[in-house]
Amino acid sequence: MRSDLTELKDRLAVADEEIGALEARIDAFTRAEVHQHVRPHISQPFAFDVVASLKRPVPAAATARAGMIANEVRSVLDGLASVLAVRNNQDPKNVYFPISKSKAIFEDDGMRKIKKLSAADQALIVSLRPYREENRLLFGLHEADRTRKHQRLSFCAAGNANATIPGLATAVGGGQIHFENVTFNGVHTQSMTLGGSVDSLDMPVGREIVVASGVPFGLDVRFEYTVVYSEPEELAGQPVVKTLRWFALEAQKIVSMFD
Repeated sequence: MRSDLTELKDRLAVADEEIGALEARIDAFTRAEVHQHVRPHISQPFAFDVVASLKRPVPAAATARAGMIANEVRSVLDGLASVLAVRNNQDPKNVYFPISKSKAIFEDDGMRKIKKLSAADQALIVSLRPYREENRLLFGLHEADRTRKHQRLSFCAAGNANATIPGLATAVGGGQIHFENVTFNGVHTQSMTLGGSVDSLDMPVGREIVVASGVPFGLDVRFEYTVVYSEPEELAGQPVVKTLRWFALEAQKIVSMFD
């Protein structure tokens, strides 16, 4: 274990704690601010719709914390590049961990940022293909950090039909799942849509949206609600907490490559 990586590992551990705190804040907000109820389906007998509404917008504190976490994880990677330059007996000034919009940009500007690193360390970074076409996760981290001061978070619903329809899940706005004349655990479904009548990822404050339509009586369909990125475009629709955890795990993996 290399002692010059201890601080970076500690920073990632703190980031992980911050992600947990953000998750708790979002969970508390969801419990308090999302109202869900059912109503009879307009055209199908013995069926209902699930309707949800959001009482108030995602707190600014949650948006700020998500941005700070992304910035810290991204900064750890820049810190790693500086450590690697020092290992190579070089001044770490103007050394950064490159994450580029394209391979061409990486091969030019990106490689200049790591020219003070040893050939072996440069090769390891090149092997990560840290540009948009090949490493969407790293590029997503870069975008989350770059846009953190003006990014928007929004609310969406994810349907999960627990034990009655194992493994079934859909995100409102990201696509619909529709069933015609299907029987689940002895309950017949005439025409059911999960994620119905919603044409964007946003769950607008004060407006009811239909998150499930035509659900037959007796079918247990449950829903989870979560905060997602509205922007940047690279992350639109992705759950914030889960995405930040992916970022932190990827950074941990990269740091460990040089341990």
